[in-house]
Amino acid sequence: MEMAHSVLCLDSAIGGDNLDSMSSSNNEDGKYNRVAWGSTNRVLWWPVYLCDPATIRDELHILQKSHKNAYKSRHDPSYPIVYCLGRYIFEDKKMHIKPWHCLEHDSFVEKGLNSASDKTEREWARALREAQRIRVRGVVPYLLPPDLNKKLPAPPKSCNAPPGSIVWLYQQKNRPWVPCYIFDPMRLRHLKGNVHSSDHLATAQRNPEKYYFVYAFGEHTVSLYLKSTPAVKYWGCPEHDGLIEGLPKIPGYKSKLDKAVQEVVAFAALGHDWRMLTLPGYGFVEPNVALGLPLVSRATPVASSQTSDQSITQTPAKEKKEKKESKKRPISPPPAVEKLSKQQKKELRERLYLEKEAATQALIMTNPDYPNGVAWANRVSTMWTPVYICDLAKWLIPQGKRLEPIQVYFFGTHEIAWYTGQLKPWKCPNRLELVNSRKSFVGDEFDNSLLEAEV
Repeated sequence: MEMAHSVLCLDSAIGGDNLDSMSSSNNEDGKYNRVAWGSTNRVLWWPVYLCDPATIRDELHILQKSHKNAYKSRHDPSYPIVYCLGRYIFEDKKMHIKPWHCLEHDSFVEKGLNSASDKTEREWARALREAQRIRVRGVVPYLLPPDLNKKLPAPPKSCNAPPGSIVWLYQQKNRPWVPCYIFDPMRLRHLKGNVHSSDHLATAQRNPEKYYFVYAFGEHTVSLYLKSTPAVKYWGCPEHDGLIEGLPKIPGYKSKLDKAVQEVVAFAALGHDWRMLTLPGYGFVEPNVALGLPLVSRATPVASSQTSDQSITQTPAKEKKEKKESKKRPISPPPAVEKLSKQQKKELRERLYLEKEAATQALIMTNPDYPNGVAWANRVSTMWTPVYICDLAKWLIPQGKRLEPIQVYFFGTHEIAWYTGQLKPWKCPNRLELVNSRKSFVGDEFDNSLLEAEV
């Protein structure tokens, strides 16, 4: 308990002098990158996180540029950017700040848990839980380490989803992330509408490796995007719960998003049948070859056994006769193509998936840096916590060569988060030292996570 700092209990607007008077102890009571209490009216105090304006990235991975107004509204360059936990918004109004362990801590908790509004009470309780987790693990909800420190390499902007994927897409600043479906442009044809919609489809069909042809649920519109332009995440990604809530928060858009999400659920229940989508101005082209092969509109021409000279000497009557006979021959797929039933397609997918997993597992187990994917992750000062590395391929990548965030599962709290910090093998030589440092930080709460990791 930081008794030396709790007596400060600053009850004034954010200011450089106020924050400089707080000394740093494991960054718990430093100027930036810590949890605190914030209030705009000095009645309801909210758990907040103080971001460093000098290191926060201009464009955040999930929350994009929603902190722009808060950044501009500061009257002093040293003022922190205040992130309201539970609500996931950046406060752009004048806010009073107090240290987390101030004298009024318990009264703030009691008043927050008995708010007049049920919604406010739920958000406040969630904010309190998140603040406590940040103090233990250092993971800020919907803010990745590269968001808070622009010196770190930024995570991939897009997941490079293939056609047929349901995704979250962010492109316009006046909208949150929206659920979309990525079309295979070769399965569409333009029926009516302006020349732009026709040109967009033609562009996507000519360059499918360069463009996304995207259907937006709820809005029932189709758009063409360069793959390098929008931010794209898979439906069901680790941030999925927050995206359903409408991050970044845009006033008046939540009802539209709820409608779009309902359409996605119905679409998934129908087995991703894209023919059921509301698509004005476009028609559908049915595939006519087996699973995994491109669409074709005609049979592959058979090479002629005649020489060039022979073809030139053909008479017009003979050429006309051959064309007439060729039209009578049935068009069929190439001999190597076999039409598969739904069950056969399902079995094929499962077999290919299992073969890939087996090959990956065999490679990993030959020389893993992190046996079974269990490792120690460093989150807060000298504290280490047990985690599971979610991506098998990352088990082989030493710490010094890892250039991008990886997803890890935290034992004990049962949460998945992006991680860019240091990793150590679970059975490392100083394992006992790491265990003791963890216990001294959080006490007996560590036992559950330790037992889970051992299993």
